[in-house]
Amino acid sequence: MPSISSVGNPPLGFEPEYRTCRGIPRGASATKGQLWKFDLEQSDGDVSNAAIGDTNSCFANLVQPDAVGVESGVFAVAAEDITEDRAGTWILSGVCQALVQKGSGNIAIGNPLMATASQNYLDADVTAGGIHLAKALEAVTGPSTATLAKVWFDGTIGFGVHVS
Repeated sequence: MPSISSVGNPPLGFEPEYRTCRGIPRGASATKGQLWKFDLEQSDGDVSNAAIGDTNSCFANLVQPDAVGVESGVFAVAAEDITEDRAGTWILSGVCQALVQKGSGNIAIGNPLMATASQNYLDADVTAGGIHLAKALEAVTGPSTATLAKVWFDGTIGFGVHVS
């Protein structure tokens, strides 16, 4: 086993893991930066199994966040504009551009961002019990409408649950 001194210096800091996949938006086309959810519940009529790599699999198809179910699941951010029922690139985790919004006020660097029922953006108006899916990596002034911003996103396990 080499000694620490013979290995050399490790990189400074750490690099957040950047993971992407191909997936199919169901029910609507996706716009770059939108937040969607994998259809693990197989709610869309075109999603009928859990086979890895199958075009009808819950692991390959995404739906818009609905009125329920934003407290759990696997989320992804559209890396590009993607036509409904066509495969495109999705970001599962990493530093990326995502749509963010806050009802009033500003988003500061480090603010937690979470999924909100029936919305396709990361919300800075956090609520108790919600999953922090991202951290803001840039300040955004007055984003009362969904605005692309740099975030550190993790749609698989997030950054914890908000407690008020």
